[in-house]
Amino acid sequence: MWKELPVTELYGAVSDINEFLRGLNELTRLESVAERAVWLTRNYQNLLNVTKSLFSKLLKVFGRS
Repeated sequence: MWKELPVTELYGAVSDINEFLRGLNELTRLESVAERAVWLTRNYQNLLNVTKSLFSKLLKVFGRS
């Protein structure tokens, strides 16, 4: 399965995971609920796009198996 995966797709998935984890790390460092709410409002669309991209790539990988 992984041998047939183009390297560019693998790098793209790793990049998406890194971006998602950076956002999650930033969110969890905020101390107040109000700060988290503001952060989520600002970053929701980006996180949604990253997760959609990641799941699309994972579906391609596991859809081939």
